[in-house]
Amino acid sequence: MTELKNQNTELENTVLKDNRETRNVLNAQMEKLFTLTENAMGYQSNRSAQQHEFKILKWNTIAHVVFKVCGAFSVLGASGGIIYMIIEYFISK
Repeated sequence: MTELKNQNTELENTVLKDNRETRNVLNAQMEKLFTLTENAMGYQSNRSAQQHEFKILKWNTIAHVVFKVCGAFSVLGASGGIIYMIIEYFISK
């Protein structure tokens, strides 16, 4: 009877030890998965923010170039440069 009780106690200790080890492994895996998921979410939000900033930069550059060109033409027109160029073109024919 004592032998049976000792074997039962050893079996119980083995099961508890394995359960504890399994729980530790599962907790470690869940931590890794949580870290990977958190990094992936951060990557997606960073990528989205970078794409938005790139679009803003692209449109700002286009607007800047258009304003520069329009400004140059308005200065030429206001100073009479375009009118002079047109008259010069027709006179030289």
